[in-house]
Amino acid sequence: MNIKDNMSVLSVCSRQQQGLTLIEIMVALLIGAFLLAGVIKIFIVNKQTYRVQENLSRMQENGRFAMDYLSRYIRLAGYIANDPRVNNDDQFNSDQTAIIEHTFISPKTLIKGDNNTGLNNSDNITVRFKADPDDYNPMTDCLGDKVAKNAIATNQFFLELVNNQPTLYCDPQHSAGKDPVMDPAKDDPKQPVIDGVENMQIRYCEEQSSDNLRCVTANNITKWNNIRSVKISLLIRSTDDRLTSQPQSYPWDANGDGKDDDPPPTPTDKYLRRVFTTTISLRNHD
Repeated sequence: MNIKDNMSVLSVCSRQQQGLTLIEIMVALLIGAFLLAGVIKIFIVNKQTYRVQENLSRMQENGRFAMDYLSRYIRLAGYIANDPRVNNDDQFNSDQTAIIEHTFISPKTLIKGDNNTGLNNSDNITVRFKADPDDYNPMTDCLGDKVAKNAIATNQFFLELVNNQPTLYCDPQHSAGKDPVMDPAKDDPKQPVIDGVENMQIRYCEEQSSDNLRCVTANNITKWNNIRSVKISLLIRSTDDRLTSQPQSYPWDANGDGKDDDPPPTPTDKYLRRVFTTTISLRNHD
């Protein structure tokens, strides 16, 4: 084989062993990095959107359930079933307030509350009713437990922290012969009911005359058995933090004057918040 033939063979081998240059590899890696960053960005955005939507749905669910739950038991305030004094004494038949004050022994109220004494300066509320004497369709307290027939049930609602999550609590008490009295020596029956309730503000509409109601906070009530309706505002907070790019303000009536604060409160965290408000008529007082 001559020199010319050797050079021809080397030329063929050289063409068969050609590959990517270092610059081509670097360009390919850079394009791949951009594509990977785009995929990661889409994943992060979708995950954040999912978190926001999930928390919004949970807040909506908690707010609606909390309003329905509180309304159900507040409407029971003053309910009295088959009280012999109602049926046999004419003076009680003509005066619903007298019926209430003689049924609920001490204190003689169907509803009562405290102003700005709870978690985050929230209010609490206590309602009483007398259970039906019906074994087949028993009435229940705010935890769903059966109330003995003809017993007086007292349900108190307030806020406390559970694992750093503001929560609506229920504390039920029953008594067959007299109004319940708190006994610190006994086990505390209170139970958490709905989480994410950060604040609860309550205004009571007190009857001034036949056509005039005065809606005020608990510390301005002159006679509790004159209450005709209750206005409740709940501030519902999301379960997760860091859902917004910056803290979000929200409308809120902190002093209970019926007007939102101006400027509205702005927290330092990045939770989502929503306000739910409803007015509940005390139909058993009419």
